[in-house]
Amino acid sequence: ARPRASPRLPRLVNIGSGDIEDGNLKLVLGLLWTIIYHYQVSQTFKDAGAAHGKKGGARDLLLEWVRSKIPEHNIKNFKTDWNDGRALASLVNVIGGEPEIFPHHKDFQSGAAKRNAKLAIDAAHEELGIPKILRTEDLTNPNLDELSMMTYISYFRTATRQDHEK
Repeated sequence: ARPRASPRLPRLVNIGSGDIEDGNLKLVLGLLWTIIYHYQVSQTFKDAGAAHGKKGGARDLLLEWVRSKIPEHNIKNFKTDWNDGRALASLVNVIGGEPEIFPHHKDFQSGAAKRNAKLAIDAAHEELGIPKILRTEDLTNPNLDELSMMTYISYFRTATRQDHEK
């Protein structure tokens, strides 16, 4: 009988040490995403294990969670729906709680995408302790990498407002 893979370890298929040594970019990037997905994205959901078998898995759970937090933005993806920075500012507000980090976030204009994105990324880092794994230019790019955005948003699931009175 073949031993079963540990449920705590990601399953690696079709990659060996030679692929890494040879610099097979596609397989190495796939390996990195598998590790990020397993240890960051899906770990933020208690029921993500069951979701692995479903189409979309943690991606769909993360989208559902985002929609529950900021329904007014009608988020449908991890690409273009975030480009103007307004949804991210709203998410920062919701996760940060009271008092609001951006009391006038509803006045943010879609035409000021870079300004909105910079304010939201900086506030997420300073107020919620979320690492700056995306730059303003990444967030406002219409070709925003979906996997990078999923990774970034997954940090919000466990974020809490930082205590600056130390």
